[in-house]
Amino acid sequence: MPHRALIVLQENSGRVSLPDGVSGPVRDTIFAMVDQLAENFEDIKTTLQASGRYDVVYLLTDNACTRDQLLGKLMLGNTQNLEFDLIILGHGNEQELALKSGPNLTTGVNGNIRSLITEARTHGYNSTSFNLSMVYMCNCYGSCSNDDWLSIGAKVSIGSDKNDWMPEPMTTFFIQNWLNHRTASDAAQDAYNRTVPFYKPIFPDKPQPCFVDKKVPDPLHPGKTKTVKVPGTVMITDQRILDSRLVVGGLGTVRKP
Repeated sequence: MPHRALIVLQENSGRVSLPDGVSGPVRDTIFAMVDQLAENFEDIKTTLQASGRYDVVYLLTDNACTRDQLLGKLMLGNTQNLEFDLIILGHGNEQELALKSGPNLTTGVNGNIRSLITEARTHGYNSTSFNLSMVYMCNCYGSCSNDDWLSIGAKVSIGSDKNDWMPEPMTTFFIQNWLNHRTASDAAQDAYNRTVPFYKPIFPDKPQPCFVDKKVPDPLHPGKTKTVKVPGTVMITDQRILDSRLVVGGLGTVRKP
């Protein structure tokens, strides 16, 4: 059996732009939450390795948070018989995931995530895919790159639908679930569900006027009722909570061995 390895690709200071309409204070809040998560993960990885959950942990942070460093580690899959989980902690938008330096990881058929495998083969890598089990991203719009990771060998890839307004504790909950051998789909859904209550006071549901059905006596048919529309309200979940929903690409039934 292959040895289990974890790659943590964490970007602490590089930035990519958030979509139009994200205010300065909200943008700064997102950046601060993600940066704090990334900075704290060095302590977490020591525990992961010591507990025997992984045979080796590669922490690619600060100047090591580059595409070249990621490629070098993925290429060890063949020579050292490693199967990887990849956790990406950083910032992103629809087109790219930010790295510390060099080119960011770009999405799409012409992006440089998919070309990782092509480049690896020019360096003697003798497989058409990487030994990737799971990819998890806390980057905004992480789900936009799900297909890219799947195309180069990942069994399952998880990222937020749009802006990830709730990176923590959702990332921690997901990792806990994954390490406890829950399927990727269950781990993601539970992490999202458990995180929402933390953010409801910040992003509360909003009342929206609407018309609702109500049964009233039917004057034309004594003893019977009819349904009429009357003014009412429904509570609508804040869009920021909906945007943070984790999208699972690939085999959602995959679980950590």
